[in-house]
Amino acid sequence: MSATATRARARPRGDKRARTRARLIEATLALAAERGLAGATLDAIAARAGMTKGAIYSNFASRADLLVAARASKAITLIGPADDEPATLATLADRLVEVIERARPEGRFLGEYLAHALADPELGARVAGDYERQFREAGEAMARAYGEEFGVPTAEIPVIVQSLALGFLYQSLLTPRAVTRETVLAAFEALGRGIRPVSRR
Repeated sequence: MSATATRARARPRGDKRARTRARLIEATLALAAERGLAGATLDAIAARAGMTKGAIYSNFASRADLLVAARASKAITLIGPADDEPATLATLADRLVEVIERARPEGRFLGEYLAHALADPELGARVAGDYERQFREAGEAMARAYGEEFGVPTAEIPVIVQSLALGFLYQSLLTPRAVTRETVLAAFEALGRGIRPVSRR
């Protein structure tokens, strides 16, 4: 058996699909960097990837689905799906500082992605649905871990944390020197004091 045949046999079954998706995402990000998201049309993405538009629809339900995958590939997230237990506020503050550092080179893409989500009903609905699912899962994890012990309902805490995080993230893209590690940590410490567990009697 030839080395090529051996490699082909060893390659996992979905590998071609994963490679195709990766090429389409890479083409999307390259075009977004060059022309902005408005210039990353499906025709342009297919041409950049050396594929047909049909290849896009074979791998992504819509342009919004492709944009969500492109955004997810940046791995700029505060609460990951692998979190089995809720992170402490101090851990989230540390993660946010790291996310801000990683996100700075992606400022244009992130800003346009948000603007696109506000202007495109399909993308906006997809982004909102993803956030609502994450909020629900994080709130349920907090309720399981801590019970209803906080001065704020546990279902609201993920929304508060995400809103604070997004504010810092986008502000850091506009005024990078103003958003320091100390500022982020101070805000999360203040938040912790405001939502600390209610003492049981």
